[in-house]
Amino acid sequence: MGDVDGLPLTRNVLITDGGRLESRAGAPLGEPPGDVQWGRLLEVTRNDPAEIVFELHVREPDRRSSYGSSLYRGERLPPLEKLTEMLPRPALGEQ
Repeated sequence: MGDVDGLPLTRNVLITDGGRLESRAGAPLGEPPGDVQWGRLLEVTRNDPAEIVFELHVREPDRRSSYGSSLYRGERLPPLEKLTEMLPRPALGEQ
């Protein structure tokens, strides 16, 4: 599972790397089944080499879950202040 989006405001790239598999010892596995499933979300620059400006790992902390964690279609949202500005305002008399 994965997704890549160009971010026009920053010109960076948002990468959803949603279904990583590992053995219990932490060795990467290329094919299911794996002992541990996890995902990550990265924002990187377009420089060469790219710089990671944001990275989030989503995983079970104790590695005992048989289901693990995954990500699907990450999106970058504007700051909360901008989101509230984008909400429709009630018309006069509708409050």
